[in-house]
Amino acid sequence: NKANFTGSLPLSLETNEGVAAAILNMETFKLGLDYLQNYAEMINAITREDVLKAAQKYLSPKAYALSVAGPELRR
Repeated sequence: NKANFTGSLPLSLETNEGVAAAILNMETFKLGLDYLQNYAEMINAITREDVLKAAQKYLSPKAYALSVAGPELRR
């Protein structure tokens, strides 16, 4: 849920590694220097319709693979 995304960001920035990873992502994906300040607002602005539209655009029932891991269940 949205609270998980917005709440985990500050925790991810508590270490030097986390800060470095955030800076790397901001540079790699050209997110802008204000990305971290605007992150919660951007996440909270996402609607159910936005998610459905993205799923319809990028996911296809004809192009997926199902993988099952674990021991075989005996009946």
